Amino acid sequence: NKLFILALQETYLVNDQSLKWTGTYAFTKSETPHSAGCITYFSEVVKIIEQRDIDEKGHGHVVVVEGLGDRPIIVCNIYSPVRSLASEQEVYYERVGKVIEELEIKYINREPGLIILGDFNLPLEQNMNKNIAEQNRAQNLSEYFASLGLIDCWKKGDDRITHRTGESRLDRIMFRLSG
Repeated sequence: NKLFILALQETYLVNDQSLKWTGTYAFTKSETPHSAGCITYFSEVVKIIEQRDIDEKGHGHVVVVEGLGDRPIIVCNIYSPVRSLASEQEVYYERVGKVIEELEIKYINREPGLIILGDFNLPLEQNMNKNIAEQNRAQNLSEYFASLGLIDCWKKGDDRITHRTGESRLDRIMFRLSG
């Protein structure tokens, strides 16, 4: 079986009635038709066994899926508050960490994989951040991801960017496929 995940952020959808998909999906409604909202699509072989929204504003969800091998995979689709909202961003990442920790403990005997993907709204490369506070947040977040055994799909030395101004990498895919 191939792992197929399509993660969308900023969908602005307040309900999932218009979604048509042959596989499985997780949906987080946006607070208003003008903000946030996330959808994560999976192939037909995937079964979602648990879903938790990260916050009440539509900034993503964490799901536990089965159907791809003998281990569950925790998939986190994030849409972080922008980095200029420093305190909101810190609280957001604390919530993400708490949900991941709870699910990793709950499924510890099955050694779950972990995928975190989406719009991080903070470059993890310290030199791409504008001030010391952002550099420190990036360093702390990078260290946290490393402690989870996550691998960044962006290779070292890869200078591609994901933000329209060409200044940073805000979109990421971090993964650990063995427990």
